[in-house]
This record gives sequence, C-alpha cells and structure tokens, in this order.
Amino acid sequence: MVEKTQRVDEIEKNYQSALHLYTITYSLMKDPKLFLGIIYNVYRSIERALQQLTASPHDNNINSLLHHFQVLYSHDPKIILISSSIRQLSEIITLHKKSTILFPRGQ
Repeated sequence: MVEKTQRVDEIEKNYQSALHLYTITYSLMKDPKLFLGIIYNVYRSIERALQQLTASPHDNNINSLLHHFQVLYSHDPKIILISSSIRQLSEIITLHKKSTILFPRGQ
C-alpha cells in the first residue's frame, strides 16, 4: 500500500511540475523552450499513471502499457483517441531525444 501511495505521489508531482512550468514559469518568461520540460513532465505523469492503471509498475514500454490499457478499458470508445494522443506524445519525446539540437542556457 505504501508503494502504491508513493507512485500516486510521483504521478501528482510530475503533473504539478508541468502545471507550474506552464501556468507560472511560462507566463513570466514567455520562453517556448519551456514546452519541452512541460511535455516531459506530462509524459512521465501519464506513463506512471498507466503503470498504476494496468497494474504493471515495472513496465516502461509505452506501447505495452497502452496495449494493456486498451484491453482493460476496451468498452470505452474514448480510449482509442486517448491512446493515439499518448502515442503522439511518445513520438515527440523520442524524436527530441534523437535530435542533435541543444538549447544552451542563457539564449
């Protein structure tokens, strides 16, 4: 039970970090580079939430998690749309990790 509470706390922490970056930091700085941090935090929160929902706490493969998610909640037609959006977010993260473009500090 303690482990489950810790995971839920991690999900909330990632979500709150993304929310803070968007509502507070971005509104003050107006720096589009902050969106990468927002996307990473949202993605991590979703990934951990999927691990909780599918009871697969050690599965880090997003496609596997989404498959389990779709099987568990196949009765809901919104799941296909949600899964598609999560896959797009995963693709953005993957493409960014593969890119050679870096944003130096102070620019």
